[in-house]
Amino acid sequence: AAHDYLRTQRGGKVSATLNLVSVDLDSRTLVFLRNNHCPTLLYNPHWIGVTTPDGWQYLNEPSEAIGIHARTRPIATELPLQPDLLAFIFTDGIWTAGERSGQRISLPLLVQEALGSGVTKPKDLADLLLARAIELDQGRPVDDMSIVVLGIRQSQPEDEARRMTVSLPF
Repeated sequence: AAHDYLRTQRGGKVSATLNLVSVDLDSRTLVFLRNNHCPTLLYNPHWIGVTTPDGWQYLNEPSEAIGIHARTRPIATELPLQPDLLAFIFTDGIWTAGERSGQRISLPLLVQEALGSGVTKPKDLADLLLARAIELDQGRPVDDMSIVVLGIRQSQPEDEARRMTVSLPF
């Protein structure tokens, strides 16, 4: 719907990248929809040496931005919910940060360093990655920078509350 609306309103002359993530507690799955050339990065320490050598999985099947070509569809990936899974969804401003100065950001390396120093909350990881991306672009981001960090945690019997934090400047 977003693609059709943008294409109709702007005559196929404006493109946008779009990522959606859905947590389905009934089916116990995560669903990722991507219309973005940037990958979605997934990390789970339980995957190290089992599913992947380093615990990382990239959702990077080629996809097209919305708004330009007719019948553009997202790339869909459905995965089972797993404790300790972290998903990193971001715009190209984050993915290419530092490129202009020859010091391109390495999100997996930064996340590994953060986790190793005890930074594990999704909000703290998002803040750290955004700050580093802005720093690598010398305080003047070349492109828009947005990041979502989703963390799946094992529920604790005494706390079954679901929480979501969103921060938007106004």
